[in-house]
Amino acid sequence: MQPWNRSLRTLLLCLLLPWPGAGQFQVMGPRSPVIAMVGKEAVFSCHLRPAMDAQQMEVTWYKNHQSGLVHDYRNGQEHVEQQRLEYCGRTQFLKGNISQGQVALRLQPIRTSDGGDYRCLFASSTGYSEAQFKLLVTASGQDPHIHVEPGPSGSFKLTCTSPGWYPEPEVQWSGPGQLQLEPASEANSVEGDGLFRVESSVSVEESSREHVTCSIRNPVLNEEKKGHVSMAGDLFTRVSPWTVVLAVFDVLVAVSLAVISAILMRTTKAKEERSSIGGIDLEEARRYAEDITLDADTAHPSLHVSHSGKHVETLPMKQDVPDKSARFTLAPFVLGQKSFSSGLHYWEVEVPDKYTWNVGLCLDSVKRKISYNYTSPENGFWSISRIDRRYDALSVPRFVVNVENPPLKIVGIFLQYEKGLISFYDVKASSILYTFKSKFTQPLKPYFSPGPHIPGEKQAFKILQVPGGSRFL
Repeated sequence: MQPWNRSLRTLLLCLLLPWPGAGQFQVMGPRSPVIAMVGKEAVFSCHLRPAMDAQQMEVTWYKNHQSGLVHDYRNGQEHVEQQRLEYCGRTQFLKGNISQGQVALRLQPIRTSDGGDYRCLFASSTGYSEAQFKLLVTASGQDPHIHVEPGPSGSFKLTCTSPGWYPEPEVQWSGPGQLQLEPASEANSVEGDGLFRVESSVSVEESSREHVTCSIRNPVLNEEKKGHVSMAGDLFTRVSPWTVVLAVFDVLVAVSLAVISAILMRTTKAKEERSSIGGIDLEEARRYAEDITLDADTAHPSLHVSHSGKHVETLPMKQDVPDKSARFTLAPFVLGQKSFSSGLHYWEVEVPDKYTWNVGLCLDSVKRKISYNYTSPENGFWSISRIDRRYDALSVPRFVVNVENPPLKIVGIFLQYEKGLISFYDVKASSILYTFKSKFTQPLKPYFSPGPHIPGEKQAFKILQVPGGSRFL
């Protein structure tokens, strides 16, 4: 059967059968857009209301319109011979609960072209119904790299590059008052895999002595990656092009090696300082273990908190929950029940091997009805995060955390309130990942952000019982 005949047959079937609402069932699909990462998978779940056996029904998935056949099930068998070429070999019909009217379609690996509107249609001899939903495809690129070169009239040209983004990201520069956008500074290009390569330039006055930041934001996941460069000191002292041309090669090599060596020494020293600033090893910290439970009244509607208060996971759609004043409504966060305004407190969290998440502490007074582009001590959060395969302490600027044997599985969090210290531990490696140094004047609460729902990935945070904890009930 040709594709146009296949579409015509389905159309006639729908015209001849009773309209939805006059039939015996209704199809329910995803209530919110399905988010999928490029190269991973998406799962489209549909079910019948009321629940009934769908083994003898026809179940069909389309993209945009009926000529965009994605997958077809009828007469108890799958029929993929007429599906569109771009879906061949990439779909899997999940029918383990079809006798209760619950089915799903797995699509993998995800391509940038897969985004758009989809429909899931059930048809029987007594009626038909369909559900519509949207697939949002996304990818977060590499950390931005800033290249500096001399510009005209006593200025420098800074170019920020980063490949691997989808959809086209938002780029923002921040820095001194002498920051000026270059003509045609935005030159984002689409690469062969459909991903965007960011290239954006600004001009900075030579007299500037401040930091310049290039921020690239994924509009679907609402997350940012940043690149920083310091204009302080003599790092960017202007050099005549003729001097560069006439410079002796071995002198340049010697200078380059000296700079690299200094940077490596500074980075190593900073990491050592951050690793030892807390002054307490893991076993000592565990003596101050707390019985932490989650406060479901603070949980964003897309987060499900278990009855025990020890698990939280991201759902594919929002729940219908009371809009309490303590609840986060735009940021997908949940807080612990206890607040701390003095003393020593420690707990452990099992984190999922998932694309992105945040965990740490925040002020009990943080605003609940706004969205946060960046959670840092400046807006009341002290946390570490995972984005893809990288772990960061969300300071300003971000500090890349070294994990000895990734992925990180269990995070220990230790608060020393009077000392103004919050330390994060890799429990499996018994090592300190990072320590924040601040001054606390308000109560703090444990903070959790499991990240967006991504099909095929584990979603849940789990608060663990700490062995040997003297305060754990």
